[in-house]
Order: sequence, then structure tokens, then C-alpha cells
Amino acid sequence: MNPRIVGIAGPLNGMTLALTDDEMSVGREPSNKLWAADSAMSRRHCVIVKQEDGRFLLRDLGGRNGTRVNGEKTEKHELCHQDQITVGNSTLIFLLGDEEAIAERNPLELDDTTVEDVVASLHPEDSAYLHPERASGQPKVDRLAADLSTVLKIATHIGGI
Repeated sequence: MNPRIVGIAGPLNGMTLALTDDEMSVGREPSNKLWAADSAMSRRHCVIVKQEDGRFLLRDLGGRNGTRVNGEKTEKHELCHQDQITVGNSTLIFLLGDEEAIAERNPLELDDTTVEDVVASLHPEDSAYLHPERASGQPKVDRLAADLSTVLKIATHIGGI
């Protein structure tokens, strides 16, 4: 068993930390084992404690935004394989097995997740909003298509700058 925490979204995305100590703190202060300069995270947000029987317990430390496990706000939770932990703007996965488990979950499908700094490519030929004639038929759809087309053109020009 190789327990670890893996960041899959937000400021902690891509970070992996093996749970080798009896206690691991998470927060925005650099004194924590796992930290990020995230204003939505408390200085000491939560702690993961290894129990004597080898299980892991997550405890929220009473921060303003709280800690969520699998979308539910919690003060104390016994962690299970692939539990989704949300602290501040970051989403972490608790893993007991191999790294292939990360590939099984798509971070874009996780509940209550704020994903920042995601880059998506939109090709002009794939966009219905650049081709309003494709979305014809309903007046609301035509108006929405025209509005979104305008926003997309503005964003494309700003991105080009």
C-alpha cells in the first residue's frame, strides 16, 4: 500500500505527496506539508492523520471555506481509496493504489470543482456560434447564437493581442 494525495485541479494540480508521516497538514502557509498560495484556503485548512491501524482520518481545522470530501462538507472523515477532497480552489484525490486510478477519473466531471487555468481549443469549423445558420429555427436560439458569436469574436481578438 502506497497512500498518497494527488492534486487534480486548482493551484495544487499536478502535486503528489506520499503520506509517510503520521500527520500531514494542508493550507496556504509554507509550513504545511502541502500548501498553495490560494486565498480560498485557510492558513491551516485541514490535516490528514494516520491512525494506528493504518487508516487515514481527515479533519477540517475550522477554516472559513471548510473542507469537502466527495462534495459533502465535513469536519471529520475516514478517507477511502479515490476520495475527492476539496480545499480552497484545489481538488485532491486520496489514493491507496497505483497511479492508473487517476486516469480513470476525469477532473472535468468531478462535482463541485472549481477548475482554473484550463485551456480549451475551439476550432472555428467546430463552433455553432460562428455559424448561426446551423442553429436556426427558434428565435431564442438565434439570438443566443448571435450574442455568443459576438462574445467569441471579441475573445478571439483579445486572445490574439
